[in-house]
Amino acid sequence: MKKFLWTIVVLIVLIAGYVLIKDYGAKTPTITPITTGNVQTGNVQTGLQTYISWGVQFSYPQTFSGNTRRPLSWPPTVNVLALTGDAVALGCPDMKNIAQQTGSVQGKTNGGLNYTLYQGSDVWAGQLYTLYCYVIQWPSNNYVFDITIHSTNGCGSSNCGPYCGTPTEQECKNFDMAKEVAQPINDIISSFKIIQ
Repeated sequence: MKKFLWTIVVLIVLIAGYVLIKDYGAKTPTITPITTGNVQTGNVQTGLQTYISWGVQFSYPQTFSGNTRRPLSWPPTVNVLALTGDAVALGCPDMKNIAQQTGSVQGKTNGGLNYTLYQGSDVWAGQLYTLYCYVIQWPSNNYVFDITIHSTNGCGSSNCGPYCGTPTEQECKNFDMAKEVAQPINDIISSFKIIQ
């Protein structure tokens, strides 16, 4: 009888834990892209896509890659989180593992929504990984963008890094993290709107 009672208690605890995690965890909506125009990203003109789902909208370049940089996943997604809990820890879980965190920066979207950018970077196996964690707080939810960019360590500032003597040498020398990565990502966040 005691064993049966303990089994019931364990099942209740497991079910309650599942319900809490399900209700308060991250929700990642599916992407519904709609082509809306063109955008210049570096030297490549790409189609601009618009994401519309879960009461939010934002625009992003159709592609966001080159030989010297690429996102770990694309297109970007927004995590919809409850206001309770740490939005950075829940929405950008890799940020806690980053050796060099640059703190936070406040900003506003084109529509006037306040956001906080948490950024960090780290070198793993000779490659640079830069994390951009944007948190947009709204009265009912936090909207969190978690974008990680992998770039070749040693490119930029006229350095050819590992691409010296290859067809990618000039791209590596001309690589500009601020222009080719940070600004396009900021443009994505600036286009974010609540459309509920």
